[in-house]
Amino acid sequence: MGTKLINPSLLKAVMILLCMAWHCIPAQAQLGAASITLLPLENSPFTLASRVSSTPTYVVNTLITRENVELHEYVNTQGKVFAYYWVGTSKPDLLSFLGVYGQRYQAALALVSSGRSPVMVNDADFVLQTGGRMNRFWGSAFLPKLAPAGLALSDIK
Repeated sequence: MGTKLINPSLLKAVMILLCMAWHCIPAQAQLGAASITLLPLENSPFTLASRVSSTPTYVVNTLITRENVELHEYVNTQGKVFAYYWVGTSKPDLLSFLGVYGQRYQAALALVSSGRSPVMVNDADFVLQTGGRMNRFWGSAFLPKLAPAGLALSDIK
């Protein structure tokens, strides 16, 4: 019995389709994952405004969302995002960058009286605070276990 080989033309077509599909997936910044700056920004909902090295143990990237929300991304030396701070005239789509922690945010949000109320999560591995008023919303999300030693939520600005 002979071995069947894949038609090279078919293989090439499949590879082209896979590459096209890969480039259509928008780059997502996500808490606990790789920095958005390590992903292609051409299809991203973010613009990299600046990169500021704060200390030898972490980097702060400033991103601007399509809604004009300023997002500070804190990245450890392993390239993992350990915190976000955001401020803007509207609330950003938090689920888009909280990643697996988005479910905990949604659970906390369900407990507040209105969508405009502050939300807090204070777990050992995930801390989140939101607040603000009309035209000035802010918040922060923090993963203490990925943060450099001695860094606290109060340092995230």
